[in-house]
Amino acid sequence: MRYIPLNIKTEYDLMNSLIRVKDLISFALKKEIYALGITDPNMFGTMEFINECNKNNIKPIIGTEVIVNDMYMLMYAKNYNGLTNLFKIVSHKNIEGTLDIDYVKDNSSDLIIVTNGKHYPLVSKYFDNVYIKYHTSKLKEEALKLTNNIVYMDLIRYFNEEDKEYFKYLKYIDEGKTIDDKINVYDSNFRLNISESDTNTTIEFASLIDIELPSKELHIPVYNDNSLSFLKALAKKGLEKRLNNNVPNIYKNRLTYELSVIEKMNFVDYFLIVYDFVLYAKKHNIYVGPGRGSGAASLVNYSLGIINVDPLKYNLIFERFLNPDRITMPDIDIDFDNTKRDDVIEYVSDKYGHDKTARIISFNTMLPKQIIRDMGRVLKYENIVIDNICKTINDEKDFISLKDNKAFMNLVSRNNNIKYLVNSCYKLCGLKKNTSMHAAGVVISDVSLYNFMPLYKSNNVILTGYSMEYIESLGLLKMDFLSIKNLNTISNIVNDIKKDNIDIDLNNIPLNDINTLNLFKNAYTTGIFQFESSGMKSFLRQLKVDNFNTLVDAIALYRPGPRDMIGEYILRKDGKKKVTYLVKELEPILKSTYGIIIYQEQVLEILRIIGGYTYAEADLIRRAMSKKKADVIEKNKSKFISGVIEHGYDEKVGTELYDLIIKFSSYGFNKSHSVVYSLVAYQMAYLKSNYTKYFMRNLLNMNISSDKIKDYIEESKKLGIHFLKVDINRSDKEFIIFNNYLLLPFNSIKNISNIVSEDILRERNKGEFKSFNDFMIRCYGKNINKRIVVSLILCGAFDSFGINKKATIEILDEIINYAMLCKDLGVVMDNAPIVNDIDDYDSIETIDNEINNYGFYLSRHPVTKYIREGYIKLNDISKYYNKVISLILFLEDTRMIKTRNNDNMCFLKFSDEYGSIEAVMFSDALLKVTELNKNKVYKVNAKVEKRDESYQLIVYGMFQIWGVNIASNKKNILSKIINDACFSEILRQLEYKSKFKKILSNIWILSIKSNSIRTKKYGSDYWNLSLYKKSR
Repeated sequence: MRYIPLNIKTEYDLMNSLIRVKDLISFALKKEIYALGITDPNMFGTMEFINECNKNNIKPIIGTEVIVNDMYMLMYAKNYNGLTNLFKIVSHKNIEGTLDIDYVKDNSSDLIIVTNGKHYPLVSKYFDNVYIKYHTSKLKEEALKLTNNIVYMDLIRYFNEEDKEYFKYLKYIDEGKTIDDKINVYDSNFRLNISESDTNTTIEFASLIDIELPSKELHIPVYNDNSLSFLKALAKKGLEKRLNNNVPNIYKNRLTYELSVIEKMNFVDYFLIVYDFVLYAKKHNIYVGPGRGSGAASLVNYSLGIINVDPLKYNLIFERFLNPDRITMPDIDIDFDNTKRDDVIEYVSDKYGHDKTARIISFNTMLPKQIIRDMGRVLKYENIVIDNICKTINDEKDFISLKDNKAFMNLVSRNNNIKYLVNSCYKLCGLKKNTSMHAAGVVISDVSLYNFMPLYKSNNVILTGYSMEYIESLGLLKMDFLSIKNLNTISNIVNDIKKDNIDIDLNNIPLNDINTLNLFKNAYTTGIFQFESSGMKSFLRQLKVDNFNTLVDAIALYRPGPRDMIGEYILRKDGKKKVTYLVKELEPILKSTYGIIIYQEQVLEILRIIGGYTYAEADLIRRAMSKKKADVIEKNKSKFISGVIEHGYDEKVGTELYDLIIKFSSYGFNKSHSVVYSLVAYQMAYLKSNYTKYFMRNLLNMNISSDKIKDYIEESKKLGIHFLKVDINRSDKEFIIFNNYLLLPFNSIKNISNIVSEDILRERNKGEFKSFNDFMIRCYGKNINKRIVVSLILCGAFDSFGINKKATIEILDEIINYAMLCKDLGVVMDNAPIVNDIDDYDSIETIDNEINNYGFYLSRHPVTKYIREGYIKLNDISKYYNKVISLILFLEDTRMIKTRNNDNMCFLKFSDEYGSIEAVMFSDALLKVTELNKNKVYKVNAKVEKRDESYQLIVYGMFQIWGVNIASNKKNILSKIINDACFSEILRQLEYKSKFKKILSNIWILSIKSNSIRTKKYGSDYWNLSLYKKSR
């Protein structure tokens, strides 16, 4: 007989074990161990461990480690009642942060207590039948002097002796130490050569334990004593209200059917609980989304006001949401305004009990990139080495996946030190590192959650001790309280509109509003949920949206798989290709999508109408097809073909149609998802097209510190919105509407933080600033320094005072001294510094100042200052598909990556006054460029290509246009020595070409003379450069 290991720590004892549960089971099966005992302190792995043991006929033994009143104990559950007591003890420790002996004693029934010889005399005063653990002959001998209740136990944290080194690395990472630090790691591996007498103590101990989980039953709180009749009455009344007391029979029959299924499946209280917290949100001005997911297919949800989509109007199938043949919890996902979602969760917790509700725990694991960084620090590798390794890693989750990464494998194979580092990481990768919280999941129970699991506390939030995959198997109700930023945007916009005494109800807006549909047609969808990407915009321009249903199709089509059908869909929609059907019965099912299967619901209809299945049966088959379950697919093939034959078609047609269904079921979209997503998008677009300033103001305010701010400002300009520069006496921390303009906030300036903004506003609340000097006297100090003041000047914040920016900056030090002296004396002195009478910044310098300080331009686009005859503008880009062209463009952004071959590759974003475009530059082109400077103007040579239906540039060459005002017509000859960077770049481009080089359409290098002026150096020679503007 094999001994039974009783004190195993798994990876759920975070950063204290190398043992994964599934690896533990495999090890036990290989070594013929028929029982296992785990003792993780927080008991997070209990459910996974029990499930895996039961699947493999291994007896699960569950214990935990407890220290109370300085007494060390291992407490084991004899049975399920004992297990719930362990949950209570651990949960109390986790939530309250402490344990007292009385609480432990009160919850110690059906527990076996194990301690060491040192603590046995004290522990045995509080508990009966206490065991002493030992692992050496000496400790055994001493234990027998105190009691016959002894048991052999080794502390086990890894499998074998070779793992000790890796466990030591794990502790170095956990404690933030390096190999130079001393760390004590004791032997904690399995020892299988145990004496027969010691083995017998483990077997006898294990015989006292028999944990059997109770059969699954639902634990949904009872809403009230008459839940069923209450639900029926609510649903009937709600539907009558929705349909203005004119309810067709088809709706009555659907409602009756749905209510019967809900009653049969015992989910009546579930629907009432959701109804209740949605009602609470609406009553407390918390914006609720129109719905999400398959819950939109329920007429009951629509009648109760949970969902704002009529499922019959869009042919949504109830069984896709709740299938009586598939007994699983319904899944009603609700979106709330992300700033107020926690208010709804708190309401639910208060109503049903804090011990009966909890958020759901999740675990972060150690992934390749992070573990390499951690191990690199432990082993004291240079940062540059670690950075180079990590640059080759993409989104791989483990080192097995990395074997297909050529760049990574090449780096490892070439360097033994890197190979050693990577090998050291293998056993640690994938281990659980720390806890986190599921983004949306909340558990609600009719009894205390202590009965099912341990609870945990993190940042004052109570969490389940089990992750999401184990919740439903316990019969617990899991609900997703989702939040999307877009709902906050919608809520803020609507509130702003109502403040101006304009009445608006988004639940009753027309779905055929011409302004809204035109916005989609023209792809002005920046900031619109689901329609913001460049690829989607390109798709919209081709699609020519003319009704709401086309939007619904667009969301379903613009996904991997269905995206291949976009071209076919558009041709059929535009009447350029005939719509055909394999069999005539498909026409009513596929007519709305021009004969193309897009939705899962269409698959269900085909299986029902042609194959003879019920909706419930069809949904089971659809799920099997999507998961590629070959046995179910093959089993149903003959039945479906028989149905086709009954409709008068031959077997060949049946086979062809069945294969078609299999193909589309693997990526067909849930139409319920598509409808509700489209409704959110439509609502946003309606606001954007009909209340444009309100929309853009809120969108900008939510993205002040985001990289998207430039795109949103450009979109605003296209929509006819004009901006005002920051004004020291008018601006705020947010964009505000001022005289029908949008006034920029202080923190739209790069150097201005919220702290600086608040300082300015706090002082301004005492009275407006009367002059620039008044501002300096009142505000200059700790947070507002010279750099901040210069930024404010260059951004035009003091233009209302009529200051000369250049002259003011020139004597700014004198003004600062004056201001500080006035502040110290407490009076405003008369001898203020005098500003010199010099020319202020010209229009070109003003644009540069805007870009450098705002990050975007306000007056005009930077490229407009250059004559561009012969150069393509972005509004004409579609005319040059697959051609090489030249452009003058503004470089907005760059992102450099490493390819799998370890070559450089750069993604760029360019713009001109007509729009923006994405571009790619490969390694051979990058070698010709010395540097890429954002917010500068470049001459670009590139090929026009398409990617995801959007035009993009493949850049072959580019160089920056420097400091010469090419648009100037004042002089024929422009001669100047330009700066080193420009000079070197132009000369470098001349190395392989003729002496006379055309730079722009009407600018030529006239001459390059050596040794004429000894100020600019290139190689060993000195050069003078003359630029000549051709006369017309």
